[in-house]
Amino acid sequence: MYGCKAGILSGEKVYIMKKLMAICLALLMALSVAAAAGADGWRVAEDNEVTPERLALFNQAMEGLLGVSYEPIAYLGTQAAEEVIHCYLCRATVVYPGAEPTLSLVYISEASEGTASLQRIEELPLGDEQEDDYSALTSLPAEEVTAFAEAVRDAYLREDWAALAPLIRYPITLYPEVVAEDEAAFLAYAEGRTVHPSDRAQMTEETCRHMFVNGEGLCLGSGQVWILDVNYMKEEAPLLKIISVTGLVEGE
Repeated sequence: MYGCKAGILSGEKVYIMKKLMAICLALLMALSVAAAAGADGWRVAEDNEVTPERLALFNQAMEGLLGVSYEPIAYLGTQAAEEVIHCYLCRATVVYPGAEPTLSLVYISEASEGTASLQRIEELPLGDEQEDDYSALTSLPAEEVTAFAEAVRDAYLREDWAALAPLIRYPITLYPEVVAEDEAAFLAYAEGRTVHPSDRAQMTEETCRHMFVNGEGLCLGSGQVWILDVNYMKEEAPLLKIISVTGLVEGE
């Protein structure tokens, strides 16, 4: 249903490309200044082409990411750390028909043995900043949707399953193919579990502003949690509930 793909962007409309290139150049200038000052070890790439090797690294790190399609437009540079960090400028599009694209910086961590993993994603709005609009999801005002999403995010990051349990619509399918029929079943499943580090990283970056919405609901992180107004289009009061939660793994 959801998926992430990576490819080299081509054939864009002229005005979109101008915006992309302007932002790309600004980012490159910023990285150049930082590199000249020795800040954070950033080194600007001598060329910005998304070569097959760079694309392969990107695809390896982004494999399995849900809900949003990221297409690398330019390769910006690297940061020397315990692992090499690669920075890509990407076109991000929620996976549903008619979705408007945004821009994101995607940071990929490459270990010494050549394995790649997603470090973080930073959104760069395309065009003027817009107000949150969740009217496709619910009749609730945006501030109430934001407050609910923040409560969900915070409980998830605290691993406070008792706080999360009442916010879920039951039954809910949990990985791996476990169905929790009610709060008690969810709490029994969650007991002793922790949030996987990569899922924690994505949810830590979630601002609960300008969240992705499609026909399936509202996405937190990169798909760690999905929320839905279960009473939308019904003659009942709006009611936000969690309909999907992933990233819970057995603790050590």
